[in-house]
Amino acid sequence: VRLELLPICLAPLVFPWFLYSLFPKDYPKLFLKISTCLSLLGCGVIIFSPYHIFSNVIGYQILLITVSCGILIFLGKAIYHRRKNALIIGFAFLILFLTATNDILHSNEVIHTTYLSEYGIIAFIIFQMFAISSKFARAFQRSQELGLELRELVETLEHKVQKRTQELENSNQKLLDYNKNINNMNTNLKTTLKLVAYQRNQILSSIRYAQRIQDAILPINDKFEKWLPESFVLFKPKDVVSGDFYFLEEVNGKIILAAID
Repeated sequence: VRLELLPICLAPLVFPWFLYSLFPKDYPKLFLKISTCLSLLGCGVIIFSPYHIFSNVIGYQILLITVSCGILIFLGKAIYHRRKNALIIGFAFLILFLTATNDILHSNEVIHTTYLSEYGIIAFIIFQMFAISSKFARAFQRSQELGLELRELVETLEHKVQKRTQELENSNQKLLDYNKNINNMNTNLKTTLKLVAYQRNQILSSIRYAQRIQDAILPINDKFEKWLPESFVLFKPKDVVSGDFYFLEEVNGKIILAAID
């Protein structure tokens, strides 16, 4: 009886570690540690406790179903992240889980079917063989591709080295010529910058002078406060000197206001 119950408790230990080795990024270590501790605890109860204690199989069955549900969740996560062979392994484990659940419910007379777990184990093994064979087939194909690539690389390496050496020599000569041209351009650029700075200062001086002239001819605010007390002036030139200006003056007892372009 002990030997019959031990596989039920060893399953929550073996399957999580097996799946963790396949999908370590999608399988949390905390769940792995918990399932391992519970499995070892169950094994210890089966081995060392009296018959009337370890023979209560419902506890082991609950442990098996709980761990299996967690495994299905993390397999779904691996399938969502499109891990290699995750879909095949997930489907195989789902079949095994359903058949094991059927046997548990049947043994507890919840449903009246037949024992199917051995078929689930066979299906799981077949799917695992298919996944492993496809993995080895991809690895073998990849090794052949790498061998061909390596052979082509070895055959062309010497030619590429010679070609690159010649290209480097040509590039070095071009760089020397470019450096000479850049030095000449740098000298010319410094001269041009000095001339531009001088002309810029001359232009800015002219603009500032024009601004002072424009400010001098614009009406002062006192005239607006005197003749148009409920008015204001919004004058925002785009540049330093505006192309437009306004005019306000009293001529022969009449106030003349103008906006001039």
